[in-house]
Amino acid sequence: MNFRYILLVLFLILFSSITFGQDTDQRQIEVPQNIQIPDYIDELANRCWEIRESHSDSALQLGLDAIELAEKYHFPEKQAKANNFVGVVYLHYLYHYSEAIPYFQKAMKISILTKDSVQLAYAYNNLGDVFLLNGNIPLALQYGELSYKIFKGLKKDDGIAFALINLAEVYRAKKNYEKSLDYFNQAVQIRKSINTTNRMGFVAFNRAKTLEESGDLESAKDFYQRSIAYSYESDDFRYASWSLNGLANIYYKLSDYNQALLYYSKALDWNKERNHEYGYFDNYIGMALVYAQLNDKEKGLELLDEATKVANKLGINTQIINAHHSVLEFYKILDDSENIKLSFDLFISQYDSILDAQQFEIVNELERNFRIQQELLISEQELEYDEKEKSALLLIIVVMVLIMLVILWQYRTNKKMNLRLEAMNQTKDKLFSVISHDLKNPFNTLIGFSDILVSSLEENEYADAHAHAKLIHKASYEGYKQLTNLLQWSLSQSGKIELRPEAVSLSTLLNEIKDFYLIETKQYNIHLEVENNIEELVILDPNIIKIILENLLSNAIKYTPEGGNIIMSTSKESNYIKINVMDSGIGIPTETLIALKKKDRFIKSSKGLRKEKGTGLGLSIVNDLIEIHKANLFVESKDGSGTIFKIEIPTDLKNIS
Repeated sequence: MNFRYILLVLFLILFSSITFGQDTDQRQIEVPQNIQIPDYIDELANRCWEIRESHSDSALQLGLDAIELAEKYHFPEKQAKANNFVGVVYLHYLYHYSEAIPYFQKAMKISILTKDSVQLAYAYNNLGDVFLLNGNIPLALQYGELSYKIFKGLKKDDGIAFALINLAEVYRAKKNYEKSLDYFNQAVQIRKSINTTNRMGFVAFNRAKTLEESGDLESAKDFYQRSIAYSYESDDFRYASWSLNGLANIYYKLSDYNQALLYYSKALDWNKERNHEYGYFDNYIGMALVYAQLNDKEKGLELLDEATKVANKLGINTQIINAHHSVLEFYKILDDSENIKLSFDLFISQYDSILDAQQFEIVNELERNFRIQQELLISEQELEYDEKEKSALLLIIVVMVLIMLVILWQYRTNKKMNLRLEAMNQTKDKLFSVISHDLKNPFNTLIGFSDILVSSLEENEYADAHAHAKLIHKASYEGYKQLTNLLQWSLSQSGKIELRPEAVSLSTLLNEIKDFYLIETKQYNIHLEVENNIEELVILDPNIIKIILENLLSNAIKYTPEGGNIIMSTSKESNYIKINVMDSGIGIPTETLIALKKKDRFIKSSKGLRKEKGTGLGLSIVNDLIEIHKANLFVESKDGSGTIFKIEIPTDLKNIS
């Protein structure tokens, strides 16, 4: 057991006589520094429940402290449970049923306000207990059914079992034994289904009592014995003593008076050891009737007098009525006609008095419920007004957030559109520049040299004509390359190039590209070589890869001197296909290299070694197509020491695309 709990319980036991009668408002409850107030409230309430039977007075004080803290620090969600616990201690362990009612009523009210359906159902169940104990069967049934309905709706099995047990006790009081046993059996099945033997002694005792009252004495005897066994296991002495009393009742009804007296005496000893006054009553009554059967009037009357004192002290109506009825039964056994008439008149008078009180109690309960409902209605109206204010404020906030989101969306959309327009303007300017200048030059060359060619042919100067024809061919080829680049760049910028991967032989693809550039490389005495190390088919888009490699080769040829080397090689590593284009040219200027790595849209072009002019679109096209193909491009270059372009193509291209 927790050391702090032990000290707390010992303190309350030692000083309960002082603290019990004090006004709780005068006590200062100290909350330990290492625990939060809500947690401490729960700790007090749970401890109250744990020791309710062994140290009822201390349990009561713990529960009252929990209520006080919950009220002081405004934790209404903690109050209903603590009020229910305190009410149970008053009702079932201290037997002050009139003190229990206000706590159950408060638990009911708070649980409705906080929408705590579980504690509301327990409050109804507990109120049903109060009225059952006091003999008010109509109210006991009403609250029992309310409790059962809520627990059933919540599908809370342990709560359903409690409600069924209470309803079973109510129907036993109504002498509907069949329905009572049915409810008890349902409760037992539920407890077994949730693997708990909690309060099984209590359930077995009540089943035995129902069977006893219905006349099935043998079955009743069996269940009383089961109850004793369960109660020993759970250290629940009350139901052990009540079950001993029940066995005594069985022996009494079987006319085994000596055995009955023995069990009544055992039960009384148990109760006196634990100061359980409520249990004295049944023991005294049973023993008195046994002595009547044994014709010992004096001892019997003494015990009846003790039983009446207990009933009056506890103020429990059912015991008061039973006391008067037992006096009548006592004189019937002794065949004392004079006292039979007198005790009968007293019994009827007391019964009528209690019946009147119950009728008043029902009216008073209805009035109290009406008052609670009115208070709850007012509270709900106030809450509804507060909720409307909160809803209006929330609506304003939501509208403002939506307006902000719309403004933000418009801002981002406008920003994107501006960036797109700026890019389009740059594209337009570049396009016009290429058309007006770079693309115009080859055509000017074509027109000029074609005029000279015509003149040379007319004058039969065939040697000059041959030279001019070669120049025309070169200009046409340059124009073709520039026009092709312009078209490819235009397509990449407009997003019209789609990735279409398929199974391809790299050997075939690279050799086709090599053949295309064979004349040009021979013309410039450049050695172009293919080193393919991947023989199996690979998945890629051959058209995109071909355009990329053609642009890279075109650049390599442009900046590689005569006698230089260009190598296209392939390899496969991990999850990538690698294609390298390496040349022994003059390298790439630093500023162009930076622009290439930054993936600039327009990269400045410089003249080739053979005075070739470019549009500056080739490397831009390469960057765009690399991105479309989900590939990676790396470049290594230094001025005067050649360049290596490295392409990495993922092997799981089908899944990516």
